[in-house]
Amino acid sequence: MRSGERRQQLGGAATSSAATSSAVAGGAGVRDDVVAGSVAARGTGARSSAFGGHGTNLRCRRQKLLTRRRLLFTGWIALVAFCGSLQPAYAYIDPATTSYIIQIVSGLIITLSVACGVFFRRLQMFLVTSRARLAALWVRLTSKKHRQLRQLRRSRRSEEGRPAAATPRERAAATPGVATQERIGATPGTSARERAIAAAWERVGMSPVTRQVSGRTAPNTGPHKGAGTPPPSKREFLFAETRRFRTRLGMAALLAAAIAFSFIFFGICDLFITNRSTLPYYLTDVLGIVVLESLIVFAVLTLVLVICRGRFFDYLLSFFFGLLVMLYIQGNWMNIDLGQLTGNAIPWEWYLNYALLNSAICVLIMLIPFVLRFLSARIWQAAMVFVPALLIVMQLVSLLTSFSTSGALNTPSPQETYLSDKGLYEVSVKHNIIVFILDRLDDRYIEQVLLETPDFFAGQLDGFTRYTNNLSTHSRTYPAIINILTGANYHFERPSASFAHDAYQQGRFLPTLHQQGYTNYVYTERNSGYFDGNELAGRADNVETGRLVVDAPAALRKLTILSFYRYVPHVMKPSFWLSTDTFYDDASYRGEHALYQIDDAAFMANLKQQQLKISDDLAGGAFHFIHLQGSHPPFTLYEDGTRARGQSSSVTIQTRAALRIVFEYLEQLKQLGLYEDASVVITGDHGYPSEGYTSDWHSLEETVFTGLFYKPSGSSVAPLAVSDAPTNCDSLRSTVLDQAGVDKTVRATDATLAAPTYSECTPATVPTRDFYFRVGEAGLIDYSLEQFAVSPEARNFANWKLVKVWPIQYWQY
Repeated sequence: MRSGERRQQLGGAATSSAATSSAVAGGAGVRDDVVAGSVAARGTGARSSAFGGHGTNLRCRRQKLLTRRRLLFTGWIALVAFCGSLQPAYAYIDPATTSYIIQIVSGLIITLSVACGVFFRRLQMFLVTSRARLAALWVRLTSKKHRQLRQLRRSRRSEEGRPAAATPRERAAATPGVATQERIGATPGTSARERAIAAAWERVGMSPVTRQVSGRTAPNTGPHKGAGTPPPSKREFLFAETRRFRTRLGMAALLAAAIAFSFIFFGICDLFITNRSTLPYYLTDVLGIVVLESLIVFAVLTLVLVICRGRFFDYLLSFFFGLLVMLYIQGNWMNIDLGQLTGNAIPWEWYLNYALLNSAICVLIMLIPFVLRFLSARIWQAAMVFVPALLIVMQLVSLLTSFSTSGALNTPSPQETYLSDKGLYEVSVKHNIIVFILDRLDDRYIEQVLLETPDFFAGQLDGFTRYTNNLSTHSRTYPAIINILTGANYHFERPSASFAHDAYQQGRFLPTLHQQGYTNYVYTERNSGYFDGNELAGRADNVETGRLVVDAPAALRKLTILSFYRYVPHVMKPSFWLSTDTFYDDASYRGEHALYQIDDAAFMANLKQQQLKISDDLAGGAFHFIHLQGSHPPFTLYEDGTRARGQSSSVTIQTRAALRIVFEYLEQLKQLGLYEDASVVITGDHGYPSEGYTSDWHSLEETVFTGLFYKPSGSSVAPLAVSDAPTNCDSLRSTVLDQAGVDKTVRATDATLAAPTYSECTPATVPTRDFYFRVGEAGLIDYSLEQFAVSPEARNFANWKLVKVWPIQYWQY
């Protein structure tokens, strides 16, 4: 009697346990091991006792594991903070970044932590349930019904000559009290919702047999064998759904958050931190609207995903998951070095083979989630949750580290000092010294202009001399502009702002002009010729203070484009290319006068509209230093100096347009009767090697000359002359001071002012000239500065002697 009662208890326990086991296994019927496992729960409740007995130990182990994880994370943050305390280097806006190193390490730590946690949890569960499993095995081995079942199987195999599997009814019959349960709608413990779904599938002729889909039981969409029922419709095949809404919402929201965070918020912030000294505004000026854009993308993408159901939801989720992984891998590991965004056109046709390979890899990455969904829905769902969460955590750790070490979130001063456009169209009735700096005015471009238009300078540059053997000191706008105005040389051995401050404070060129009674107007852009207007305070008379105003929507649009330029596949990058110069259009200052910004088309339009005017405030003489776009790409001018729609056809057209702007300025001087007495220099801040140099990635292998035209005061009638005298930027400062009336003996007291003037330059007076060329190998972080000593016979590159290579520790364009 006791034995019968005991067996009834076992059978009753197995009834509820069988339903659970059937749902987990995804098949119909009752599994043998479930029945046997349920026996362990008899009487004393061995299974519950096992869990309860080890509950305290389990909590202690979990607490210790969490403590270890926290210690590892804290140690990692401290290590990154220490390594990140090194001073970063800057250049033109660079779409590349090195933060992926932090992401890799943090991702490994997180993945290993999760793996260890899962392993130890499984181990704990195995140890906790081992007693119950052993008891279940003993029951299976000793049960009379199981012995009968094994005998029945052996007899069938002997009769048919092949193994015979026990049917669900036979497995259920092995345990008294267990009814045969084949349909999900009839399984005890099944919810009313699941029973209703099963009944609906039976009504449309589908099989009631259950299977495992995305971690939950769902009806089999195929027809029941032998039932003769029609297949499901396309709508039923794509949109039939058994998962709860909150399950789909969680998966959709997590993936949408990873996409919005990775490519909008993190992408913009990471690039901003890397290039913060190049951009004309601060991260805090646009951070709010960046957060807003990220939230909008997150909300829209979540809504698009969550309104989908069934297989269509799985397919759409797989597509965006593949897009997330592909863009992340592309932005961090598959980009090749295309150089910084200096405005140089990128020869995309050079990278055709790489574009094809890159596109193929991107397509394969996009297909991975679909293949995973086909092979294992359970692993697919785990990947949909784990990978987006991992990417968010990795990039969040990297971003917090960057914020803590870079000071990018520091609150800027409400007032900024800058170089304004004050006096840009004003001249002195006494004497005007005007220096036009046409960016990248290489002498080759002038030769090409003359080749295409031989009479281009006829009647335009009367009284001028063209110097065809002129060298700039540096090969880039920074530090060439500062070198022209101060004579200081920069070897990139210290931070850029520190060098600029000391150069202007110690330079005697601008203060000497002040001592002669001249008003100094210096027109150049921030990060090109200065970093803080205070550097030129007391030296330039157009230094002003005002409040920075940023066009946040326009800035956000360009920052988003820049972020996608980094992440999109190579074949799509031309659509997201942009120049650094465009970012300066989005920042201005509210002061008495506007911030000076290089815009040749605007300069030409205002010059024609406002016309040059004589100012009474310049009675002692005026020095104008005007930095224009000149021959530097992007090429956005028509030949008449007006803005082109898109890029103009060639560098030659851009050069002619820039020179016509100068011609218009000189023509207005003539109309005011000030042309003859004016001293005018037209030159470039640097030249450029032949067009084979798409960027300064290679050591210099050819000569580089900077265009130069000079008209002294009192010369206005003689036609344009040509000289091959060896000149450079040192002679520019001496010539300007000479024209301002500074005695030669005074200039000789300072080495930066003691060079011969243009008219005094000969091979004897200028036996050698220094030229610094910044170079970096493609794909490498290491850059260097090559110092050449150039003899007067500079047309032969053999006379360019490499005397030293400086390692670049801090770099700027």
